[in-house]
Amino acid sequence: MSLVDIKTLKMNFAGDEDILKELIQDFKDAKEQMIQEMRDGHTTQDFSLLERSTHTLKGVVSNFFAEPLKQKLATLEEMGRKKKIENFEEQMEIISTDIETMLEEVDHFLKQNS
Repeated sequence: MSLVDIKTLKMNFAGDEDILKELIQDFKDAKEQMIQEMRDGHTTQDFSLLERSTHTLKGVVSNFFAEPLKQKLATLEEMGRKKKIENFEEQMEIISTDIETMLEEVDHFLKQNS
């Protein structure tokens, strides 16, 4: 099952692949910092940092129409808001894997539509 809604991605970026390439590159450049901020928020129990960094990542992921990943981030964001984090490392492992899958799917889309 695909993480990215390719049909919606195509509707929104058809003919604007350069913009999508730029968004992807910007995300690749920033993703490690965003993930580290989430980890830092968890480690230091700075729930505001965790919530804010997760919200930021969720917003960026929304650009690529990866709804399943967006929902996982929304769940983690809500846990940060409630100051009750469960299975953080497991969730981060799944999120990290999903991010890589999302990037592969968008890269594949770009190769097919270049």
